[in-house]
Amino acid sequence: MHWSTFTRFDTLLVGAWLALWLRGQTLSTARLRKISYCLFWIPFVALVAGLKHYCNGFQLTAIINNRFLYTVGYSLIALSCAGILLHSLDDTSLLSRAMRFKPLAALGTISYGFYLLHMLPESGLSVLSQHNPKLLPWAPGIAFIFTVATAALSFRYLETPFLRLKRILAPQETPVRSDGTIQPARLHVEEPQT
Repeated sequence: MHWSTFTRFDTLLVGAWLALWLRGQTLSTARLRKISYCLFWIPFVALVAGLKHYCNGFQLTAIINNRFLYTVGYSLIALSCAGILLHSLDDTSLLSRAMRFKPLAALGTISYGFYLLHMLPESGLSVLSQHNPKLLPWAPGIAFIFTVATAALSFRYLETPFLRLKRILAPQETPVRSDGTIQPARLHVEEPQT
């Protein structure tokens, strides 16, 4: 049940909230870092404390099948991930430079297809592994390569034509406030003055 979109709206809303909150913000680099650290560490510590309390010493099976993780845990993970995302907006951070690493950026481009298709190879590899146990250690790598390839094909031949329709069906308009001024749509990070 915890796989259903209806039971995971909280994590989707964290991303939407972050996008709306950042819209038009002007933050100093120091303030951006401070908010990102708080947004990461507070939920992370709460998550670890909750798992420790409810999971009898961090056993993997106990964590995966735990009601704390299914309810509060996923929300805390989403908040921590929002902190990571916010920190990546600091162009001077190591995380921001890592996010611009070309293979990682390419994976980000096809990430929606990756998300939708990542379960496809599981059943086939499960059957193959039963007939050939030597394949089992290679299964995660094979599944990853298969998913990347199918997601790239999906992006090229399925998603891209639909994305082109945005210019026609949803043209971008400049957001105008009620007082007639234009609202900036991007986050502006002020660099510290030297």
